Amino acid sequence: MDIPSVLWKNQDITEIYHQARREAFLKCKPKVIVVPVGGSYILHRLALHGIKPWGKAGRSEESARMIAYFRPLLIKPEFWLDKSI
Repeated sequence: MDIPSVLWKNQDITEIYHQARREAFLKCKPKVIVVPVGGSYILHRLALHGIKPWGKAGRSEESARMIAYFRPLLIKPEFWLDKSI
């Protein structure tokens, strides 16, 4: 389906997005990233990512796990798909 980028905001991709995400998590080998308390990391903007629940040894109360996503505003929405950026 070829939809002009100006119409993307009108498209509901919820179901296909969830299906694709489930399939990717089933088929792809995960890369676990362990970050020390106070640490951070950066991912490519198109990387599939997820957050695992705390394990039995997790310290949710003491360290209060926090997640923040920063996504740059791009001049054109289609730049998100441009591999040269």
